Amino acid sequence: MIKCQNCGTENKDQWKFCLGCGSELPREQVAAAKRYATPTPPAGVPIPSGDGVPSPMGAAPVMPMPV
Repeated sequence: MIKCQNCGTENKDQWKFCLGCGSELPREQVAAAKRYATPTPPAGVPIPSGDGVPSPMGAAPVMPMPV
Protein backbone atom coordinates (compact mmCIF):
# COMPACT_ATOMS: atom_id res chain seq x y z
CA MET A 1 0.00 0.00 0.00
CA ILE A 2 1.13 3.54 -0.77
CA LYS A 3 0.09 6.37 1.52
CA CYS A 4 -0.71 9.60 -0.32
CA GLN A 5 1.59 12.40 0.83
CA ASN A 6 -1.13 14.94 0.07
CA CYS A 7 -4.21 13.54 1.87
CA GLY A 8 -3.00 10.40 3.71
CA THR A 9 -5.26 7.95 1.84
CA GLU A 10 -3.92 4.38 1.57
CA ASN A 11 -3.74 3.33 -2.10
CA LYS A 12 -2.83 0.05 -3.80
CA ASP A 13 0.77 -0.32 -5.01
CA GLN A 14 -0.15 -0.48 -8.70
CA TRP A 15 -2.15 2.79 -8.65
CA LYS A 16 -0.51 5.88 -10.15
CA PHE A 17 -2.98 8.38 -8.68
CA CYS A 18 -4.55 8.74 -5.23
CA LEU A 19 -8.12 7.45 -4.91
CA GLY A 20 -8.85 10.16 -2.32
CA CYS A 21 -7.54 13.35 -3.91
CA GLY A 22 -6.24 12.44 -7.37
CA SER A 23 -2.63 13.42 -6.65
CA GLU A 24 0.11 11.47 -8.44
CA LEU A 25 1.54 8.82 -6.13
CA PRO A 26 5.32 8.59 -5.66
CA ARG A 27 6.66 5.49 -7.44
CA GLU A 28 9.97 5.34 -5.52
CA GLN A 29 8.16 4.29 -2.33
CA VAL A 30 6.90 1.15 -4.04
CA ALA A 31 10.32 0.28 -5.48
CA ALA A 32 12.04 0.84 -2.13
CA ALA A 33 9.44 -1.18 -0.23
CA LYS A 34 9.78 -4.13 -2.61
CA ARG A 35 13.58 -3.90 -2.67
CA TYR A 36 13.89 -4.17 1.11
CA ALA A 37 10.99 -6.52 1.78
CA THR A 38 11.79 -9.77 3.55
CA PRO A 39 11.42 -12.66 1.11
CA THR A 40 8.84 -15.30 1.97
CA PRO A 41 9.92 -18.93 1.43
CA PRO A 42 7.69 -21.05 -0.82
CA ALA A 43 5.06 -23.22 0.87
CA GLY A 44 6.44 -26.48 2.20
CA VAL A 45 10.01 -25.22 2.63
CA PRO A 46 11.17 -25.55 6.24
CA ILE A 47 12.39 -22.36 7.89
CA PRO A 48 15.87 -22.71 9.48
CA SER A 49 16.12 -22.47 13.26
CA GLY A 50 18.39 -19.44 13.04
CA ASP A 51 21.73 -20.69 14.40
CA GLY A 52 22.78 -22.30 11.12
CA VAL A 53 23.91 -25.50 12.85
CA PRO A 54 21.90 -28.64 12.13
CA SER A 55 20.75 -30.50 15.20
CA PRO A 56 22.20 -34.02 15.59
CA MET A 57 19.04 -36.11 15.41
CA GLY A 58 19.64 -39.56 16.88
CA ALA A 59 23.40 -39.09 17.19
CA ALA A 60 25.12 -40.59 20.22
CA PRO A 61 26.69 -38.04 22.59
CA VAL A 62 30.47 -37.69 22.31
CA MET A 63 32.22 -38.50 25.58
CA PRO A 64 35.71 -37.12 26.31
CA MET A 65 38.52 -39.66 26.69
CA PRO A 66 39.74 -40.11 30.28
CA VAL A 67 43.29 -38.91 30.89
